[in-house]
Amino acid sequence: MITIYTEQTSPRLAYICEHFFKTVLGHELRITTDASEKADIRYANTPQEGTLTISPNGLLFEEDIHKQTIEGITWEGLPAFFATDGDIPFDLFSAAFFLLTRYEEYTSELSDKHGRFTVQESASFKLHFLEEPLIDLWANKLAERLPHLGEPENPPHFTYLPTIDVDNVFAFRNHGLTQTLFFLMKDALKGRRKRAKLRLKVVLRKKEDPYFNLEEVAKMHRGLPQKPHFFYHCGCFGEKDKGVIYPSRRYKAVRQALEQEVVSGLHPSYNASKQLWRLRMENNALKRCLGKPTLHNRFHYLRFTLPDTYETLIEEGFTTDWSLCYSNNPGFRASTSFPFQFFNLKTNEVRPLTLYPTVVMDKSLRNNLHLSMEESKQYILNLSDKVNSVNGTFITLFHNEHLTDELDWEGWKGLCQEIIDAHKE
Repeated sequence: MITIYTEQTSPRLAYICEHFFKTVLGHELRITTDASEKADIRYANTPQEGTLTISPNGLLFEEDIHKQTIEGITWEGLPAFFATDGDIPFDLFSAAFFLLTRYEEYTSELSDKHGRFTVQESASFKLHFLEEPLIDLWANKLAERLPHLGEPENPPHFTYLPTIDVDNVFAFRNHGLTQTLFFLMKDALKGRRKRAKLRLKVVLRKKEDPYFNLEEVAKMHRGLPQKPHFFYHCGCFGEKDKGVIYPSRRYKAVRQALEQEVVSGLHPSYNASKQLWRLRMENNALKRCLGKPTLHNRFHYLRFTLPDTYETLIEEGFTTDWSLCYSNNPGFRASTSFPFQFFNLKTNEVRPLTLYPTVVMDKSLRNNLHLSMEESKQYILNLSDKVNSVNGTFITLFHNEHLTDELDWEGWKGLCQEIIDAHKE
């Protein structure tokens, strides 16, 4: 049990202390305003001899949202900001709250062409800690300053959660005669003879479609302590959406058959994050297919806006979201590796939606960082080691269409299998 003294309480302070001590460190927590009680940490501007003091900068006692000034300092070899006086040279709780709630995303006026918050605008990018679970590291450093803390009541354990985004289940099938002929001509004109030959074999039913590999991908994950999460795209054709034909009987049968091996979730189409009727239609399509409510979500293109998109998910009955990562850069968007509750800054309250921060995605490694497969493997395992060091949750994202050796991502199926096997050990 850890006791924190503060002159006043607030929903913001309670929220970040819960994450710090209960989630990351596994200790029971009590916050008191009684100055006569013995406390492990004093969160106040007036120090007390024999008690670790953290001086507030005021953020946790505010109720509004306004742009914050971020000036970097160093503490115990780690990046930090919101410098104050005290035994800890910065308001550790406010800094962690700023990062965990994605405070900066509420105040940013810049976005990319998809309407997303850009990594370049983030404090983690500017202060060079994007690839570090900084909140978790701060928590462990703080615990070292509390020698009488004792063993945690509920110690966390490292967990590996692999996830698969199913954007496209057919590379060549179910495109219709006109579209198939068009693509065959395009392959021929561009000299892609191997692709044209494969396309022809698939449409003539002489070979299985290379993207129709969900059973094989599920089999790859057997032996892991945790089931993989499959997020199914259920939208229609669109400029940013692949041709997933969800009424396909074969596809529906496979999804139903896999329910014992995977955890199913929705992967809404590009515009569904902004249009409730689309999200509801696609969610209902997946519900009908699986015969049960959909609880888990990851947005296509990782496209969402705080807090409105998350509130929509809650309204539609979702309990988890897995969209919290950057499309172009691996790392820790919320600076933690632990799942945590969504905190709506506009209403200043904890909401019933658990956010699972994804750490690394296959596309980022190849298309943005331009890493080789061996470099990608080492990159992923290095991030896994960082999460393991804080007993956190390591979440990877691969796409089913990249786990085939017959098209553009040759070798990545083997890389994914190596990552899975490393975590089986």
